[in-house]
Amino acid sequence: MGCGDCTRNTKRKINTPKPKTFPMEKSEREIKGAMPSMVVVASGRCGSSLMMQTLKLLGVDVHGFDFPSNTKLAIYANPKGFFEAPLLKKSMWMGATDGKAVKVPIRTLQRIKQPLPTKQILTIRKPAAVVSSFAKMQKSVLTPWYYISVISVLSEWIDEHADNWQPLIVDYDDFISSPEKIIDGLIEYLDISPTDEQRQAAIDNVEQTLNRSSCSWADYPIAIDSDLADAMYEAQLDEDWQQLHQLSFEAESRLAGHLRRSGEPGTELHALLSKFGIEADGDCSCMDHVREMNAKGIVWCRENIDTIVGWLEQEAANRAIVFSRTIAKQIIKLAIKRAEKKEKNSGQRNNNNST
Repeated sequence: MGCGDCTRNTKRKINTPKPKTFPMEKSEREIKGAMPSMVVVASGRCGSSLMMQTLKLLGVDVHGFDFPSNTKLAIYANPKGFFEAPLLKKSMWMGATDGKAVKVPIRTLQRIKQPLPTKQILTIRKPAAVVSSFAKMQKSVLTPWYYISVISVLSEWIDEHADNWQPLIVDYDDFISSPEKIIDGLIEYLDISPTDEQRQAAIDNVEQTLNRSSCSWADYPIAIDSDLADAMYEAQLDEDWQQLHQLSFEAESRLAGHLRRSGEPGTELHALLSKFGIEADGDCSCMDHVREMNAKGIVWCRENIDTIVGWLEQEAANRAIVFSRTIAKQIIKLAIKRAEKKEKNSGQRNNNNST
């Protein structure tokens, strides 16, 4: 018997513990009169999970699980829990959310047709840190437009529900640097009476190490329209919703300008995919990738076709679309050829004009 056979026959099966699962809450049906006690609204990667942890430690009844899935990514991204609300995928508050604090991602606001409760908390963070944190989690390069697109959704929702929007603004950097001040302000705003032990536990839960993505745009590889992202952040900080509305219009104008530019590989790929009925929507990072391809140029795109294929494959999986890497490569190569042709024609026109 050879060594390989010995190894194969004596190898023991290692029993790894099964991931902890969480049962769905009982009252999953839509209940007309159901209403959370408060909502935490956030773009993501800006302290909303920390806020939910804080509310729970202060004795508030919260909806959602500590971890929506026991994956290494989930635990790395939020070591102390997400407190996601899996029942917010429909248009009404669920019975399970009644009387509880609920975390509402900004993109989910569009799905909720009922009014928000009167107690609202908006957690915000500097755009460069938000984008950097998402990029690290997704292992990709994102642009300021990842942030701009999300905040534009918030602005649109506020325009339609201005009478139902009076949030307490909590800035992530302030939360990390001055947890006692933020938590005392939170207690006063919510008009709750936690014990001294609960208050201290909430303060002790805020750790400086949580601020793991404190970069600036100067540290970031692609900072297209970062000034617009920063202005949107400042408008939220100042609670100037009219200014945020104006900035959203500016975002639409700039986006139209980006898409009108031809001879750029990202724009050409976007146009080709549109012919197949595949459009960017509010829940994808497609336009970030368009701008990244345009910013890095034709040569980079040609040398990184597999990376671009990976982007398309991930988005196809998100949309449950059948995907072919071969066809995807052909479409990308065609987009690059079109960009090269238009760039060449543009250069010839410029030479003719100069003569």
